[in-house]
Amino acid sequence: MKRARKFFNNINADHYLFKRLAFSLLSLWFWWVVANLINVMIGQLSFFTMPMFGILQWLVLRKYIPHLGRWILASAYGWITAYLIIYVFKIGEKIVEIAPQGYLLILGVTVNIQGVWTYILIMFLASTVIGVFQWLVLRNHIRYAIWWIFASCIGGVAKGGAIALVLPIVDPTLVEVIGSLAYGTVTGIALIGLLKTRIQRHLEQQMYWS
Repeated sequence: MKRARKFFNNINADHYLFKRLAFSLLSLWFWWVVANLINVMIGQLSFFTMPMFGILQWLVLRKYIPHLGRWILASAYGWITAYLIIYVFKIGEKIVEIAPQGYLLILGVTVNIQGVWTYILIMFLASTVIGVFQWLVLRNHIRYAIWWIFASCIGGVAKGGAIALVLPIVDPTLVEVIGSLAYGTVTGIALIGLLKTRIQRHLEQQMYWS
């Protein structure tokens, strides 16, 4: 009887841990997406508020990674560097020049191919630069942080592609929001992969001491 009771107690404990872990990971993803959506709205207020997006991201991450204050500065430096590369050093203009031209009909909507490639490549470049700066901080706290650069690249591609595809059919005020939703979704999934072990270990410790 004792063995049977212990067996079922372990099953219940594992089931409880699984539910808490799933909820924690979903919460991480949700609030990360929300933070990035709010960042877009704040960024539209002024040019000078754009580099501040790292603050809301930090507010989400600090629950899972203590002492991550440098994330804010790293994000700002990354944004400024990306801006200089794309606009001051005019790499953005070079991207426009090399992007293939033409039009494509997708679901009855005419899409500018040059515009799609331009948005994708510029967002890819900007997100990669920012991702590198953020990785410089993240690598001191979690294993396999190098994957964050890759996730940022894919997030940038998703953002650029989403913006370019919805631009002809969506109100301009919502275009950046949709792009940010795409970026937040991709990078949020990456964060789940990077932080899952840490979160699970924390939950196990809570259960042990409760």
